[in-house]
Amino acid sequence: MVLPDARLAVVRERVAASVASLDPQDEDDALRWIEAVSDFDDDSSR
Repeated sequence: MVLPDARLAVVRERVAASVASLDPQDEDDALRWIEAVSDFDDDSSR
């Protein structure tokens, strides 16, 4: 597995550009979905 080196400025710039382009509404939707499905992932079902 090859991973980018997060210590390199070029990698940090690329990640920052990706984060800056995220849609806040999409992020909110994703977090709400994660919270909704987390109810099905409790220890009592195991």
